[in-house]
Amino acid sequence: MEAESICLQILEYRQAAGITVRPWLFWEPEGSLCSPDTLDAHIKVCRLVDVFSPNRFELAAFFGNDIHSPPQESAIMEWCTFFLEHGIGPSFTGTIIVRADVQGCFVMSHNQPFRRLPAYYEPQLENESTPMPSSQEKVIDPTGAGNAFMGGFAIGFVETGDIIKAISYGAVSSSFALEQIGIPRRAVAEDGSEWWNGDCVRSRLDLYLSSIRKDIVDA
Repeated sequence: MEAESICLQILEYRQAAGITVRPWLFWEPEGSLCSPDTLDAHIKVCRLVDVFSPNRFELAAFFGNDIHSPPQESAIMEWCTFFLEHGIGPSFTGTIIVRADVQGCFVMSHNQPFRRLPAYYEPQLENESTPMPSSQEKVIDPTGAGNAFMGGFAIGFVETGDIIKAISYGAVSSSFALEQIGIPRRAVAEDGSEWWNGDCVRSRLDLYLSSIRKDIVDA
């Protein structure tokens, strides 16, 4: 499949240029190609990448499940285990991150037990106390949120080298994509801080990190 040839070309081009350090490869599969018939081909590509990130419906589609009904967490864990057992990463040391809309995301690797991390905007229960904003107040359009998540995740991983912290970057990045139709409005303050949609990106990241602090193990 095309993803396989792209990964191999990247590696070949780097080798030809004398670059011996292997790049990090993160893969968000094409939803229309996720099916039981293409499962083996996707497993083959998974062995070339470091992070495989389908959304929950794409993951369910590989196993013939109804893509119109959100899968149960137990099923997501079973499917994540399947992919890890069949290999993600060239040394089977990769990670699967399942993007799950208002549920946030699920992450699992051989070094990271299966767990859920919340979305920045999560539906709140009545009388629930949380430092995070309510999704009912800010979410306008989900288009592009998955791409924004993976872009933020990539930057977070480059900066921190930590999967959980990188997911935090992804959650914050996607939160800005949800707030309007189209791309976020970007500005840079006099102190050099970056602002999107009138909110400081790093302040929003700090808020999210504080809400999941117990989930982060510093190296």
